Amino acid sequence: MASFQGKGIKEETLIPCYFFYGEDTFPAWEFINEIKEALISPDIQDYSVERFNLEDNSWADVIDSARALPIFISPCRIIVVEVPKGKKESLSSREKSILKDYFSSPPSKTVIVIGFSGKIKKN
Repeated sequence: MASFQGKGIKEETLIPCYFFYGEDTFPAWEFINEIKEALISPDIQDYSVERFNLEDNSWADVIDSARALPIFISPCRIIVVEVPKGKKESLSSREKSILKDYFSSPPSKTVIVIGFSGKIKKN
């Protein structure tokens, strides 16, 4: 069984969203790879992960994809959202609404992994 930071990765223990931040993005990619190895058949792993960069996509694009039915039958889908350094740190009211609606009832087998490559302001 794969583990992240010593904890076993199982479908029933996944939560809808994980947030990684900092200069080092390795832990996020390690976590994503461990989810893939633990829960997704090797022949469809590449099709079970979708990547979005908020420089080129919006939160609406991300959530539309997360709500869509997967093309391949897999016990888990992973949506990777990369927030580039320098991207504004606050959400618009529309973005907040989109995310709040989604996380009030997320699909049970979709995991969103957000990677913020920078420091979080503490104010």
